[in-house]
Amino acid sequence: MLALQKRTVELDNEIKQIELDEAKKGKDAIAPLKSGDAVKAQKQILGRISAAMQIDLKYDEDSGLVTSPTATAGQLALARQLADQGMELMQAFGGAKDYTTAYAKTIDLLLGNLSVPQPPAGGRGTVIPSATAASGSATATTLPAYSSSQTPSAYVTSAANILNVSSLNPNDKAKAKAKIRNALIAGGQTAVDANKVISSIIK
Repeated sequence: MLALQKRTVELDNEIKQIELDEAKKGKDAIAPLKSGDAVKAQKQILGRISAAMQIDLKYDEDSGLVTSPTATAGQLALARQLADQGMELMQAFGGAKDYTTAYAKTIDLLLGNLSVPQPPAGGRGTVIPSATAASGSATATTLPAYSSSQTPSAYVTSAANILNVSSLNPNDKAKAKAKIRNALIAGGQTAVDANKVISSIIK
């Protein structure tokens, strides 16, 4: 909780700098998300926040409100602030043009190096934290951070072994690839380069 509160303070300045940098690229650099993508982003971001905070967050598409049947007022206020910052980052990172890359960058910056499991899909407007992820699950395994001192291919090979990718079913393999890709992006690789090296190593 304290780590997340500290993150919200740090993010305000970082978001302003990102928006400034993007604005310098041209007037059309920051485009608004389409309504469907905005709803999708809000749900996905809340899912990650929900898992990080270990609380059940609900998003109402019609009213745009974020509520929780279990969170304290302080927790809910923090979750809403993080969600708002996440949506700002999605736009600043060009989510209207490249949703996948913008989302990966948003989560990396929003939650930093905090260990945040990916929540399972919930019902309409509902986000469920994944505190009950099965132990031993590949997607629950924590990967070491990628460093620019490593070659991307060496990191991917090592990460694939840690997650035991060769034994996973197609769905879990896709999740493992996404986890490795996010680690590469967090370490400075572009999404395109990360996808290339992952595809060349993990079949």
